This record gives sequence, structure tokens and C-alpha cells, in this order.
Amino acid sequence: MKKFFLIISLLTVFTITNSSELLFAQESEDTVETQTSRNFDIDVEIGTQSVWNKTVPIIVKFTPKMDNRSTEVNFDYLPGIEVRENYKNFFPTKKGETVSVEAIVVPNSQGVYLIGIDVISWGDYNYINSERIRLEFDGNLELVPVQPEYTIAKNMQIGAILVATAGLMAGTFFLLKKLAPKFQKWIKPDVY
Repeated sequence: MKKFFLIISLLTVFTITNSSELLFAQESEDTVETQTSRNFDIDVEIGTQSVWNKTVPIIVKFTPKMDNRSTEVNFDYLPGIEVRENYKNFFPTKKGETVSVEAIVVPNSQGVYLIGIDVISWGDYNYINSERIRLEFDGNLELVPVQPEYTIAKNMQIGAILVATAGLMAGTFFLLKKLAPKFQKWIKPDVY
């Protein structure tokens, strides 16, 4: 009976040891496959929102890991925003050379929006890599959280409007002061 338990325990230890080696080998193969499956290194930057028209620039920088005859960058988004692409699609790229494209997001209504960015390589084989960004706009169509640069630009906008208004008022005052005597003279009838 002792021999039976000894044989069962040895078989159990042997089985666990072999299955764990297979398990770890499988994990390392998956890791290698995941690392080599990305054909582009993608970096997405959200620029400073414009205080004048509430648009938000999106800069997509990507580095291909192989030469591509034709590369396309697509933006997927839901209604409520509009994305204007400021670049020509279907352009060649070289391995290791960083490419930068810019698009402008125009908010039309408040809400939270997920924007999918797809970089597609068209050629003998078609490859795609994607990134997602999240933008939230409040009732004034301003990004949430508010960017510090946007706050500075907003204050500068208010200052520029105040300076322009003060200049217009001063110009109107001095113009009226100069033209008032001529206008009074013109309006008075000549005495014969």
C-alpha cells in the first residue's frame, strides 16, 4: 500500500512539473506574439482647445515597424462631434521613421466621446493598429478637465476684448469731440 501511494505521489509531482513547464512555455510564446503583432508604435496627443471656436487639435504620431506602400489614418467617432482631417490619406511610410498627422475635433454637443484612431497599412498584407482617446465636453463645449493653457488663453481673450472695446470707445469719443463742431456748423442754417 505504501508503494502505491509513493507511485501516485511521484506521478502527481511529475505531472504537475511537466504541465507547469508547458504552461510557462505557452505564456512566454503569447508574450512574444503580442510584442511582434504591433506594426505601428502610436502616440496620441491632445492639443490645447481654441478659445475662439472650441476646436481641439489631435496629433497622432506613429512609427511603422516595416516599410509600407500605402498608409491610412482613420478616426471613428459618434455623432455629437466632427473630426476634420488635416492630412492626405494613403501615403508611403518607411520603417523606423516617425510620421505625424493632425486632425481637428469640433464639438457640437456636450457629452463624453470615445474616438478610435486606426493606423492601417495597405499592401501585400494589410495590418491595423488602433488607439482610443476619451474627450468630455461640458455645456459650454469646453474640455473637462479644463486645460491650464486653455484657462490662460481664455483670460488673454477676455483681456484682448476689453482692450479692443476700450480702444473703440476712446476712438469714438475723440472722433466725436473732433467732429462735433463741424457737425454743429453744418447743421446750423446760414444767416443772411
